[in-house]
Amino acid sequence: LSLGLKKGEVLEVIRSDKMELVDQLLRGQVGCLLMLPDGSQSMDQTFLGGVLPGSFDPLHQGHMELARVAEGLLGVDVAYELSVTNVEKPSLDRVEIDRRISQFATARKVALTRAPTFDQKAKLFPGCTFIIGWDTAVRLLDPRYYGGDAYQMRIALNDIRSFDCRLLVAGRL
Repeated sequence: LSLGLKKGEVLEVIRSDKMELVDQLLRGQVGCLLMLPDGSQSMDQTFLGGVLPGSFDPLHQGHMELARVAEGLLGVDVAYELSVTNVEKPSLDRVEIDRRISQFATARKVALTRAPTFDQKAKLFPGCTFIIGWDTAVRLLDPRYYGGDAYQMRIALNDIRSFDCRLLVAGRL
């Protein structure tokens, strides 16, 4: 591939370990990539605490306040969870993933997953409390999100319970 570089110009390729791990997640080789505020990362590490899922497009004061209040109520650490796949939206590509996780530079832990549904999230975070908004709670109980099948919805809710997960639901004024 000819790049048409002029004399003295060079192409510099920079590889990021962070994005290599993201690639492993995108390929399904990793279930969860936990990113810590200090920049370190761990794959498939158990996280016990509160999990605040969202698309974070963008991360805003409401997300941060909800995490802070939940941390106080629950008495445990709270991590944000960004799923690269979503029930209602297109999957995120590497560029968009990098853009969204860069918002969390020093905020708190961020779990990057491929778990679009709460029963799948429960398998990754057994024993956790999911912190969700009222609108998400309504969708969680809507058979439409389970192929229109109320029985499948009950199976998913039982799966969440079987992993000893709980829900903390917040409303908006």
